[in-house]
Amino acid sequence: MEYAWRNLQPLTLWLRRLLYLGVVIDLFALASDIYQGGVFRQSIAQGIAAAEAGKTADLAGAWASAFVSYPLACLGLVTTILAAVWIYRAATNLRVLGAQAMAIEPGWAVGWYFIPIANCWKPYQAMKEIWQASARPQQWQGLAAPPLLRMWWGLWLLNFFIPCIVVIGASMTARHGSTTESWQLNHAAQMVGSLIDMPLSLVFAALVGKIWRMQASHAASPSSPMPVAGVPGTTG
Repeated sequence: MEYAWRNLQPLTLWLRRLLYLGVVIDLFALASDIYQGGVFRQSIAQGIAAAEAGKTADLAGAWASAFVSYPLACLGLVTTILAAVWIYRAATNLRVLGAQAMAIEPGWAVGWYFIPIANCWKPYQAMKEIWQASARPQQWQGLAAPPLLRMWWGLWLLNFFIPCIVVIGASMTARHGSTTESWQLNHAAQMVGSLIDMPLSLVFAALVGKIWRMQASHAASPSSPMPVAGVPGTTG
């Protein structure tokens, strides 16, 4: 299959901007969660039933739905689309730069994220190959994964599993009749999600920036096998 070189500078720039914007919105979401938790505890201390205290706390943070939750959901969707396009194009660029025998095709570098169970390790394998081949296109095999890559994947797994575990715990607690603990666990899941999502976004922003700079430097090299003229930008 023939692949064409794509200058990822604009896409990298916009993807990183959206990731940073997501961190800002997550901070507002975290502030809202902390405020709701305070309202809930204060209501319980005043002798209000747990169910009513939960409703009061939810109403107290209702403003966040308009100014935090909805924008965060929309931003997450757009960021996911841009990230998928970036990963695909980064993988195709490596074929143009001369990387050989890569195990995961560009389409599957994105597709594995949506396959249950396999998405626990295949996306990491794909990104590891992208990093290795970006660092040394001609001799990428055997290069060690950098700490930044391992940190990104560890945070990704935590962001996926921990909130799910907390929500399951809240559901089990609710079935046993403990409304107070159920609300607190659901609330904790939201806070944990924000606390993990922020460093995850920052690490991913650093990762895509570094990979693009490595690819661009190889493309600009006089020994580059690229069949196109011009030197791509390296900022972003």
